[in-house]
Amino acid sequence: MKKKRKVIAPLAVTAVGALAAGVTVLLRKNEGAAAPKAKDLKSAPKAILRDPAVQETGSYSFISGFQNAATVELTVPFDPGTEFFSVVEEDFLSPSDVSHVALLTSEDYRLQIEYAAYYGGEGWDAHVAHLREKHADLKEVSFGENRGVLFLAGDSLRLDLPVPEDGASYVQVTIQKTPAFDGEVTELAQHPALTEQLAGIRFLRS
Repeated sequence: MKKKRKVIAPLAVTAVGALAAGVTVLLRKNEGAAAPKAKDLKSAPKAILRDPAVQETGSYSFISGFQNAATVELTVPFDPGTEFFSVVEEDFLSPSDVSHVALLTSEDYRLQIEYAAYYGGEGWDAHVAHLREKHADLKEVSFGENRGVLFLAGDSLRLDLPVPEDGASYVQVTIQKTPAFDGEVTELAQHPALTEQLAGIRFLRS
């Protein structure tokens, strides 16, 4: 039986120290060039907003591929005192064709994380090429070890990330601002709490 869950708006996130490892964010114009080199990356402001002693890890799993199918688990850090994470089968933040998505709500933004399959015979490079044709604002980005592409989709930002060592699936992260955020949704791309969180995403394929 499907269990209906509601996302509850959390309290404000409180800064608690300095970030031990810098989060890098690359915003590169859509020129179809080769992958960026390390020297091209621009460092974001260093700030840590989640106390490692109390933060938890949200888990979202899905089956990737049909032949030689594998289970992929995505994990993301969150502060249970100020943020809310859940995996739901309904009441999605954004329309989706998949069976279940992960939702994460913070003070200034909401995230919907979901898996997606590449078109038959294609992979990450072909997927990005198709996106470039539709989204002139598409930029290559890097959040810590996670490299993907970011673009505006209606009133949301969308971040697509390849699943490491997986040629069948990728992950879509829909980013929306909350009423508490006084700015354009595009400004969230450099929001310290969000960039820290996206840098904390990890994948495990089994």
